[in-house]
Amino acid sequence: MASFKELLKEVENAKRTGFKNGAWFPHKSAEGGTRTVGYGHKLSKEEEKGNYIVLPNGKVIDFDNRGLNDEEINTLLDADIQKHKSVAATQWNNFQKTPFSSLSPIYQATLTEIAFNIGTLKNEKGKWGWPSLAKGILNDDLETVKAEIMRSFTDKKGNRQPLTNRVEKIRGFIDQANADPRSVVLEGFELTDNVEEPELSYSKLINQMTSALDALQQPSKRGSQTPSREGRDPVEELMAYMDKDIDEKGVVRARNERKLQKTYEQALAEEDRPEFSSSEEKKIKSLMKYMDSSPRVQVRETTNPPPEQKEPEVREDDPSKDPIYGLF
Repeated sequence: MASFKELLKEVENAKRTGFKNGAWFPHKSAEGGTRTVGYGHKLSKEEEKGNYIVLPNGKVIDFDNRGLNDEEINTLLDADIQKHKSVAATQWNNFQKTPFSSLSPIYQATLTEIAFNIGTLKNEKGKWGWPSLAKGILNDDLETVKAEIMRSFTDKKGNRQPLTNRVEKIRGFIDQANADPRSVVLEGFELTDNVEEPELSYSKLINQMTSALDALQQPSKRGSQTPSREGRDPVEELMAYMDKDIDEKGVVRARNERKLQKTYEQALAEEDRPEFSSSEEKKIKSLMKYMDSSPRVQVRETTNPPPEQKEPEVREDDPSKDPIYGLF
């Protein structure tokens, strides 16, 4: 029976390079940079300089004293698989509407393998880098998926080298999984109806906020505010926009300005958070400042909501009376 973990071992280091005298030591990476140990795990710059490695449990191994045993190498590989699955899931969910957790296990594993191999699913501009692959996955078109996973790498001499052997092995694994799902092991890649993934919620919410703020900011660039749909204040429209999307997708329950503030702060601390421009940072911070001080933003409870407060009449032809006029 084949397993995704064994597949990674084969495509990453079938020759067990770096294994000598019963232990694993770092070896040169084909693409250059810091050395690699075991199955595709690159040392950090600090580890490279100090000739050591920090294991997932925090234990430090000094390579001047000893190498890693098989158990430690396997623990390192397990952690790397989960790390790159998280990268794949985060980036997929940031750019696609269909949740990563609702994809078939083989597609989850395929995306994880790419992230494992090259570190990201984004292109050089920070956008989704695999549009045809995503289309194949969403259409459940196995032939397109197999065709689109081809890739290459730049060697130490600066030449592009196709990863033909690696990709052919992955294609074979996909074919085997498709023909007989019981013949492969995809541990950690389960199809589930539960799409609530807290580790992805912060970057997801910030992307929603940024998109909504971009739309709301357009009229203000002309010095006035266009009336919101259903006569709502723009901030109320933003809250409704986010609540609708959040409730339908079950990503995260953030129902008042305090929780949104906390979410924003935690998002900034996320290792894999999206990159924001200075203007986006300014817009989001301005919104948070307004929401923190405005009596219009009510605490939103699932039951017994507070009575709606009557707002003072505001002349439509006087944009200076708009609560967020000139905010951005």
